[in-house]
Amino acid sequence: MEKKEGGEKEEEEEEEEEEEEKRKRVNENNDEDENYENEQDQEKKEKEEKEEETKEGERKT
Repeated sequence: MEKKEGGEKEEEEEEEEEEEEKRKRVNENNDEDENYENEQDQEKKEKEEKEEETKEGERKT
């Protein structure tokens, strides 16, 4: 195995750090997307429950 020059080694380390940062950002974005979807699902569920309660109230009158 050949020894790498200092500049080449530093460049590889920087690339690895950049890749790690990209992975972290992607994971954070995925978490944010998942949280947003969960919030939307919860809001939709609450809206449907409210509509169902309204329909039941109208049936009683």
